[in-house]
Amino acid sequence: MKIRYYLAGSMLALATTVPAYAQSTSTINQTGNDGSAEVTQTGEGTNSSDVTQDGANNAVFVTQVSESGETNNSTILQDTGSSFNTATVNQTGEGNASDIVQEGTLSGATVTQTGSDNDSLVTQTAGGFATFPVVTQTGDQNSSTVTATGAAGVINVTQNNDIDETLGNVSVVSQSGAGAATDVNQDGQENDSVVVQGGAFANVDVDQTGTNNRSNINQTALLATVTVAQNGSDNESDVSQTSGGTIGVLQDGSENLSDVVTTAFTTVNVDQSGDLNESIVIGGAGGSTATIDQDGTSNVSSVEQNSAEQSRPCSGFFECLLTGGGPVQGAILNENQVATITQNGEDNVSLLEQFGRDQTATVNQTGDGNFSIGLTLGSAGILQVGQNQNASLTQGGNNNRSRIEQGTNGDFAIVTDASSDGNTANVTQNGDTGTSVLSQNGDRNTATLLQDLAAIDAESTITQLGADNGATVSQGGIGDASAISQDGANNAITVTQNFP
Repeated sequence: MKIRYYLAGSMLALATTVPAYAQSTSTINQTGNDGSAEVTQTGEGTNSSDVTQDGANNAVFVTQVSESGETNNSTILQDTGSSFNTATVNQTGEGNASDIVQEGTLSGATVTQTGSDNDSLVTQTAGGFATFPVVTQTGDQNSSTVTATGAAGVINVTQNNDIDETLGNVSVVSQSGAGAATDVNQDGQENDSVVVQGGAFANVDVDQTGTNNRSNINQTALLATVTVAQNGSDNESDVSQTSGGTIGVLQDGSENLSDVVTTAFTTVNVDQSGDLNESIVIGGAGGSTATIDQDGTSNVSSVEQNSAEQSRPCSGFFECLLTGGGPVQGAILNENQVATITQNGEDNVSLLEQFGRDQTATVNQTGDGNFSIGLTLGSAGILQVGQNQNASLTQGGNNNRSRIEQGTNGDFAIVTDASSDGNTANVTQNGDTGTSVLSQNGDRNTATLLQDLAAIDAESTITQLGADNGATVSQGGIGDASAISQDGANNAITVTQNFP
């Protein structure tokens, strides 16, 4: 038996409940103007549909096909003040629940549920205009919550759990930015995605495949883009973006952890392939770029590119009056920083911090147990403080350690007072258990260290505190040791130990 209801009204107050096959029920209340509701219920089980139309020129389409078992439930409220909205619900299976609340104008919501015990809640608030959420749930026990408060927004949530009687996926989307778009795709079991998007014309794309992956995105920036792809199990990703830029996180494996926080226009790409990798990126001032690629197991990477405001003491009566006697804040110091970390192997650890301007740091570690960060407080993996500095570190063997520090964490009040400027450091360790410490606190110093593949237990320390100094060390033997310290200017030292 198939029963079909169609009701349309103009200033019509109508409530009707009609029993359908297998005790299906449909309740329609219309108190607004020019509303239309169409409900179709079929199947061997029970369906329940509740439609309330208090606005004007709203339309509802409900199709329910029940199987034996729990009741499919659909509730639609088109509230007072809403107009020209469309709500469409398609349910096939048993125990599915869909709730749609529409308070805005010229909006549409579509929910399709195929399977068992899926749950969907869509809320389009009074401040929403021309928002179009689409929720598609396939399989069992998926849960989706969508809240749309912005204008001209698009939200797509697709959930699939093809294993019977198992916990499905959970998605929460809250979108308030005008012209924003959110796309969430979950395929597996117990994946969890939370998206809070407040930026205008911003985009979020989440793709989760596997089991128990976690993604949390909070984006409030204009014209920003965040993409998170998780393939595997127990991966975790947290992204917070408050200024325009592009962030991409790819996790392929198990128990990988990524945390990205940006406060300025930044491009960040994190690629983790393997298990138990950790990456933390904190982006600072505008133009920063950070790229992290971890392929292996238990690698740890931390990149921090911080902003530092310029300031100067106030001068004159009126200026000091405006600042309350405090300093005058200038532009952000940090600009155009680029950081690249690539780790292939296991248990590699790298820390990279850049506080100055126009700095570039590249770290590549291939092997097992390499460190570019010291294990004690204050030790640095690559730490650059100043302007126009460049550091490159490559470790290709096992259990190597290296520390590069250019400048100190000095006063950033005035750009010209940066603690160091124009230093260049290059360290390459291809042997085993090599140790390197390099510190340059002056200006325009250049240091190059090369430990060959045959080098074992080699040690090198280079310290340059002056200006325009140059140091070159080449080591290729067993137990080679070198220490260089230059405090003056225009000095040059070359050390070669058992180098081919």
